[in-house]
Amino acid sequence: MNKAKGNETHNGVCRGQLETVRQSEEHFRHLFDDSPMALWEEDLSLLKKRIDKIRAGGVASFKDYFAQHPEVVTGCMSTVTITTVNRTALNLFKADRKEFLRYGLAAIYGEKNQEAFSKELLALSEGKSEFEGEVLTHALTGEIKHIIVRWVVPPTYEDTFSKVLVGAFDITERRLQEDDKKQSELQALQVEKLESLSKLSSKLAHDFNNVLMAIFGYSEILMGTLGKESKEYPLIEQVLIAARRAADMTQQLMIMAGKSKPNMAFLDTTQIIEEMQPVLKGRSLIKSILTFDLKSDLPWIEADPIQIRQMLPILLDNAAEAIGDKVGIITVRTGTFECQTSCLRSIHGGENLAPGTYVYVEVADTGAGMDKPTLSQLFVPFFTTKARKGVLDLSTVLGIMKGHGGAVSVISEVGTGTSFKLLFPISKRAVADAKKEKMIIREGWKGTGTILVVDDEPMIRDVLKYMLQDLGFDVLAASDGNSGIETYRKNSKDIVAVLLDLIMPGISSADTFKEIRRINKDACIILSSGASEDLAKAQFPLIEGISGFIRKPYQRQELTDTLYKLLTKQM
Repeated sequence: MNKAKGNETHNGVCRGQLETVRQSEEHFRHLFDDSPMALWEEDLSLLKKRIDKIRAGGVASFKDYFAQHPEVVTGCMSTVTITTVNRTALNLFKADRKEFLRYGLAAIYGEKNQEAFSKELLALSEGKSEFEGEVLTHALTGEIKHIIVRWVVPPTYEDTFSKVLVGAFDITERRLQEDDKKQSELQALQVEKLESLSKLSSKLAHDFNNVLMAIFGYSEILMGTLGKESKEYPLIEQVLIAARRAADMTQQLMIMAGKSKPNMAFLDTTQIIEEMQPVLKGRSLIKSILTFDLKSDLPWIEADPIQIRQMLPILLDNAAEAIGDKVGIITVRTGTFECQTSCLRSIHGGENLAPGTYVYVEVADTGAGMDKPTLSQLFVPFFTTKARKGVLDLSTVLGIMKGHGGAVSVISEVGTGTSFKLLFPISKRAVADAKKEKMIIREGWKGTGTILVVDDEPMIRDVLKYMLQDLGFDVLAASDGNSGIETYRKNSKDIVAVLLDLIMPGISSADTFKEIRRINKDACIILSSGASEDLAKAQFPLIEGISGFIRKPYQRQELTDTLYKLLTKQM
């Protein structure tokens, strides 16, 4: 009886202990499943055996071995079994069911992420029973995941590694934010570099403009002194032509630096090409013969002369390429062309242009011509049929023409040659207004009074002194704003105009302007800069009060035009 009672008591104790164990396991299971941390269990027993086998084979450095045998890493990965996972782990790896992750680490690491698994594999090969490190893995959807992994081998499992507890923290968002920050820093550094390059380009262009001003001024003074009958006169003309080309390149530098914009002006296309003829004839066109067929009295267009002079050499070089080593003819023509809607739709850049009369500049050659596949790629940036260095692509031409509201017509046939026509819209303003703006000053016009030149560059002050004296003016010069203000204060009754440089050291040109206008509210002040007028306005808020603007480097006629209009009150 007592024995039976004792057994009953013993069984009761066992049942109580089992219940306690069951409740503990259930409690642990709840903690495991509901943990905000991604948790899972792994069975690494097969992996442990493989590592031991490799070690028995005499491998001394597992790090070198794994690096030299990536296929071993892949094979080891396939031996790992994930026995159970919690809900947070499922969410981390975008798995709908636990079964999707029980296929092993290959499901979440994969061949592309072997480096991440190699870190854990190395820890295991070194006999460690725990590991912590950052690894790069991916969700089942392919989304990259940055996680901190920590695994521990529980007591009694150190020999077999049949049970390993793994926890993971998702730090993907933090890493993405850090990457964004790094990218922003790199972009800021790139912007800083571009700004530095822009400042350097602007500084170089500013210095070149000052040098070109001296070349223009002294060359024209020499031409006036020697006269057209002098044998040196044509040589000086070539100096001026070269200086104009240099001025065009300097303006391109200013545009790249963001200190200038295309300078639209009323142009006679025939006149500008006639001015370019010596330069165009001097180009190396292989065996091509260059001819001109230029019409007079064409309607005026509004265009940037610098960009016009940029396009023609591109077309000439491509025409010379088409002719090659054979003798051929390149013809430059100007004229007018009547364009209907159907015609405009068939040419490059003409889709949205209005029908009507257009002024054209044509470059035609007797070269090999182009087939349809070549024509279809003609305006693709950097496309060329030959590897000729230094030839700008035709996309540059199309871009410039679109900026002028124009279009490009191309007619070509294999064996017959090619014709490029640049179509410019006629100026909407009346021809009389255009001619008035493009007014040619009468020979022999002379001014009176004193002009004050305020410029920090000595050679600019010197050359302007000669140019202005030749126009009949007395000249005073100042090297900065302070001396300019003081000079004007002492001579305000005699000074009829001030030529004020935009960028000077010391007191700014804007403050110089204000002080001179305080002395004389009607003072005629002409601002001078290598930047375009609209960008000069941004640097000089009082530009609306400025009497006139002249863009460096300028020649005698531009200076004369500006002074004539202001001092004689003719617009």
